[in-house]
Amino acid sequence: MKYICESWIDCDRDTVIKLYTDFSLYSRWQPNFASVERFAGEDFQPGFHGVLNFHGDNKVRMEMFVEENHLPDHISCVYQVADVWNRCIDNFEEVDGRTHWLMDVEFRFKEDMTVHGELFQQATQKGMDMFRDFVMESLESPR
Repeated sequence: MKYICESWIDCDRDTVIKLYTDFSLYSRWQPNFASVERFAGEDFQPGFHGVLNFHGDNKVRMEMFVEENHLPDHISCVYQVADVWNRCIDNFEEVDGRTHWLMDVEFRFKEDMTVHGELFQQATQKGMDMFRDFVMESLESPR
């Protein structure tokens, strides 16, 4: 299953990328984010392998692998939870001081999940919207 989501953020690209690639800030925009375990490589650099831990009703351990990093333009990461494989290619373009964020998403499932495709796309868009809102709040009240 493949789809594309996008968001416009009223902030320069360098600031957006700085906030997006800082694991210490994830809990401020990712629900139930608890911690990151690092196994190989540097954060957000090709070869990085880690586990993102989420708490809540369903504790989730999501493996993360960075395939490519061509920031500030784009970064490609693969995430895996159980039998679900997910590649996200995040593209960032600065236009008149704003950031256009385009996420090219691919999911592979052990079972056919295309019937739920719209729900996955909505969840991706919601995550992007939460990050956009976090960036805007960060600009209003710096840490």
